[in-house]
Amino acid sequence: TGDLGYLDKKGYLRITGRKKEIIVLPNGKNINPVELEFKLEKLSPCIKEVGVLMYQNLLHAVILPDFKTLTDLDVQDLEHYFRENVMSIYNKEVSSYKRIMQFTLIKEELPRTRLGKIQRYKLESLIVKPTREGKSVEHPDTDEYRVVKNFIESQVDMDISPDDHIEFDIALDSLGKLSLIDFIERTFGVTIEEDKLLKFPSVKEMVEHIREKKRWFNTEHLSWADGLKDKVSVKLPRTWATQNMIRCFAKGFFSVYFSLKGKGVEEIPEGPCIFAPNHQSYLDALFVSAFLKRKVIRRTYFYAKKKHVNNKFLEFMANKNNVIVMDVKKDLMESIQKLAEVLKSGNKIVIFPEGTRTKTGDLGEFKKTFAILSKELNIPVVPVSVKGAFKAFPQGARFPRPCTKIEINFLKPITPEGHTTDTLVDAVKQSISRSLGE
Repeated sequence: TGDLGYLDKKGYLRITGRKKEIIVLPNGKNINPVELEFKLEKLSPCIKEVGVLMYQNLLHAVILPDFKTLTDLDVQDLEHYFRENVMSIYNKEVSSYKRIMQFTLIKEELPRTRLGKIQRYKLESLIVKPTREGKSVEHPDTDEYRVVKNFIESQVDMDISPDDHIEFDIALDSLGKLSLIDFIERTFGVTIEEDKLLKFPSVKEMVEHIREKKRWFNTEHLSWADGLKDKVSVKLPRTWATQNMIRCFAKGFFSVYFSLKGKGVEEIPEGPCIFAPNHQSYLDALFVSAFLKRKVIRRTYFYAKKKHVNNKFLEFMANKNNVIVMDVKKDLMESIQKLAEVLKSGNKIVIFPEGTRTKTGDLGEFKKTFAILSKELNIPVVPVSVKGAFKAFPQGARFPRPCTKIEINFLKPITPEGHTTDTLVDAVKQSISRSLGE
């Protein structure tokens, strides 16, 4: 029949490919590409599909990445990740003649027959593609595409292509993606969850989905400035005596267990402000609050993602200890409006700009939420450097390491005057970076 296969230990015939698909190397060795594709897909969850072919006398892999998995792993440089974490590992595990020396990352599914078999003669056309620079791009001639394109370009200050991927070509950060989701919902009445947004291989296909699902077309939606002017009803968590008890216990216990020290508390201004600490460990919020005076801690609220407050007990404790739980994936504007109401009421808020703990000990990317609030409400930001917490309690550690020196430094407040949102983010990050000695 032309099929290739083998008999397993139970006597079943396992089909592994077709004889005509066999790749004959220059040294005469025969390669079954299906075998190599299976090994690659099994090796990494970041590979959604892969096709192997001979190209320019070398084995070449055409890979469709799983963009959702890559996002969950916080991969920033795709080429580097696949080179070092996939291909390098694969090549160490196989015979020398089965090593794949080149690969191409694509955004569309591999060409297949009606029976689901890879059309291998079409794989080479996926390798040879024009570069982004200098290429002529034909943009869809629709109002929906133009509106979405203009919005995205206003967020990233670059020209986009209809074939660009939202994250890996345009490099929208977390707030940028949520802003786009909010914009699409307000403009077209289409709700797109963040994980679904990342599954669209291109802006063009995302807009096609919007055109099919849209319920209206309204370009007179709110800007950040307009949205923060609106009055929003916010029921603030109650301040129980447990909050001060937790603060006092944390300061005493951690001072002994970790050699915890703090300075710069005198820099904290009267009235509303935003504390912006870097994020090194699970305990950072307790480290920061340990040095706030009682009258300050009573008027200080902590922002937490709903996914981290995921049971009744945590919800109860959050509601009694000044923790505001937000679900930014459902309504970004409403979440930021609620934080704005807290600040307009004369309170203080702690927001970790990185959004998640560092994996390396270095400062991560700073999100813009705190800067938007500061800029639009004219409220100062107090950078807070957390030093030593990563060494004491890094990701993956079960228990914190005792006797580790941890230092919390409240830095000089930064006012938003003269800053754009982006320059304010940079100023806060640089202040913390200097304090950490980076």
